[in-house]
Amino acid sequence: MKKNIDLFLSLAVAMVFVIIVFSHMGCGKKTDSTSSTSLPTKVSTDMD
Repeated sequence: MKKNIDLFLSLAVAMVFVIIVFSHMGCGKKTDSTSSTSLPTKVSTDMD
């Protein structure tokens, strides 16, 4: 029984880790796309 609980806990930790990593990757992509539009200097230099 304890072995199953340990396995379940390790699986849960792995799932949480994967979810956090994916959410961070998604946030990184979002911030990258918004930062390029929110920074007028970057946009102006790109237009020049």
